[in-house]
Amino acid sequence: MSRSRSRKPRLFRPPTDGDNLRCLRVVVPASGVDEAAGRLWLHEPVAIHEAATDDGRVALLAGFDDLATAAMVAGELPPEWEPTVETAPDDSSWRDNWRAFVEPVEVGRVLVWPGWWTEPPPERHDGLVIRLDPGATFGSGSHPSTRLSLAALQQVLHGGDQVLDLGCGSGILSVAAALLDAAAVTALDIDPEATLVTERNAVANGVGVECHSRSVQAGDGPFDVVVANIGAAVLCHLAPVIVGSIARGGRLVVAGMLSEQAASVTTAFAIAGLRLVSTDEQDGWAVAVLRR
Repeated sequence: MSRSRSRKPRLFRPPTDGDNLRCLRVVVPASGVDEAAGRLWLHEPVAIHEAATDDGRVALLAGFDDLATAAMVAGELPPEWEPTVETAPDDSSWRDNWRAFVEPVEVGRVLVWPGWWTEPPPERHDGLVIRLDPGATFGSGSHPSTRLSLAALQQVLHGGDQVLDLGCGSGILSVAAALLDAAAVTALDIDPEATLVTERNAVANGVGVECHSRSVQAGDGPFDVVVANIGAAVLCHLAPVIVGSIARGGRLVVAGMLSEQAASVTTAFAIAGLRLVSTDEQDGWAVAVLRR
């Protein structure tokens, strides 16, 4: 049985040169899949495909834009994972195999429904339904970071808030914020494809989201709520600018970090002037809520 699951932000980024795409293959015990996938996602592959091996282990195939990147990542992995660099499969549809395994995701009041399904959401659901098609971006709702962010967003968002979704990906958090009665939602992502997908998903759900293909900058805001599901290293680097975009008394939701990275991320934001309110973990990933 093969499967493909989202593990880390910046999922299914289109390669810069399909002819140069190379794959890194590792083989791990079934119990080590989350750790291995997490390590691979830190290097932002195009996609990760998982398949069971005959001996009961799991092979992970991670696609990278070029041979040099794949080889560099291979050199950083444990040798017992048997890292090898291979040519990408001729059939590029392997990047989209994840669609066959996507299921609806329910987090609090929010039900994330695959937008390409013809079957309607169940009428018994009395919360908010997001019809979502992530296209070539991250954010189907299945990743622990996305689920943690959705849960935290529902806890901190008040009606009438000004919201910034930093690293919007598919726009799942932007659309959720709009449906949760935010006064206005701004979505930023350095990947132009992400802002296009976010705009499409906002229209599909009947909400307005202002999208820009860039990162947060000095002078942005002030926002009542900022949600940033973008990875530990980027969070630490952008901490002063992110804090500068938050209104007095505003709330920040940060995710996209492994559990062991949470302390360093929250410390960076504490130094920048925020107070830690709460943290949560799921499947080795973490979210933190902070207040200015």
